[in-house]
Amino acid sequence: KGKMSVLDPPLPAARAILGSFDRMRQVQLISRAATLATAFQVPAGDLSRLLSDLEGCDVAKCGVLTLQEHLRVLAQAGVPCQDLVRLAEDAGLHRSYYLAYGEFVERVQICQANMQESAIWQLFSRCSRDSKGRVLKRRLLGELCEGDGQASVTATFPQLPLQRVLQDLSDTTDDMIDFDEFRCHFNQDIIRLPTICE
Repeated sequence: KGKMSVLDPPLPAARAILGSFDRMRQVQLISRAATLATAFQVPAGDLSRLLSDLEGCDVAKCGVLTLQEHLRVLAQAGVPCQDLVRLAEDAGLHRSYYLAYGEFVERVQICQANMQESAIWQLFSRCSRDSKGRVLKRRLLGELCEGDGQASVTATFPQLPLQRVLQDLSDTTDDMIDFDEFRCHFNQDIIRLPTICE
């Protein structure tokens, strides 16, 4: 018992195992960098089109593309991928590793939602809150109309009709508003991808 036979397949060398881990780490880094770049570059409303473009390149309809194909579609969508393509080619990963594009677009969507949530919270937290966590609505309106607050929101929500948010806030009858109520005024314009998330 426990003795190896000459008929047993050889164990992989430690160097080969370490090399595999290194390649997996590089693929993960490239995927994360592509996720962030896409989250910043592609508006939420265009993610469904990006998903369609990725699906269009999937001839076998198996839900994955090579790293090279994936990055090419991202570059066509305006995502700066030149450094990632070069990194993948230098490591020999561009044709041998695959990414599930549906999961990728879902990660981009989650990343954008987190960025938007942070921007809304940052704006909300500039105002002093009462014991129930509410702020004066007019203070929020002031923050949204000022240069810093407005610039932060429009950078994070490039397609947001800010005038609509301002009008909705003005039309509410309460003088005080909590974070969840404030966030609802923005969430009307966040486009979800039901084919991925639901």
